[in-house]
Amino acid sequence: ENVKEKDSQIDTLKSKLANMEDERDALKDSEQRMSEKVAELLEQLQEAQETAHHASELLEQEQMEKRELLEQNQDATSSEHELVKRNEQLQWQIAELTILSNIKRSEEGKSGNTGKDEDESEAVLEKYWETRRELEMLRQRISTERDDEIDRLQHAKKSLEKRLVDSESEVDDLRRNLAQVR
Repeated sequence: ENVKEKDSQIDTLKSKLANMEDERDALKDSEQRMSEKVAELLEQLQEAQETAHHASELLEQEQMEKRELLEQNQDATSSEHELVKRNEQLQWQIAELTILSNIKRSEEGKSGNTGKDEDESEAVLEKYWETRRELEMLRQRISTERDDEIDRLQHAKKSLEKRLVDSESEVDDLRRNLAQVR
């Protein structure tokens, strides 16, 4: 009977041992799955950090480009203002030259009428018309140059504004992406 009791105890201990080994195996499997999950989460965290770092670098680059575009826009605007001022100065100079030419023509006309022959008055008249044509051509050239420069500056300004809008859009997208990553 003692042997039966001992056999029974041994069987009980064997079943407990088998249960414990099963539990130990289940715990090892669970630990393995947890380790894999932790490694996967660490990898995802690393990727998120790299993406956030890259996004912040792109954001800084876009902000630097935005500052450069704003400076270029300001330069273009100041160039346009300078050209307008230059055009006004040249218009005044043309007006002054026209007045001086008229005064000189009138003085030459007075002195020509008092004893000069017809050839001299024709030469003065020819010179007057030639000067007038030159002044008109100068006016037109200045006007054309000014219009061309204004068109070029306006085109550059539009291009810069478009690049600025595009950059701002990209920065907003990067900020949204960065916010999602966080």
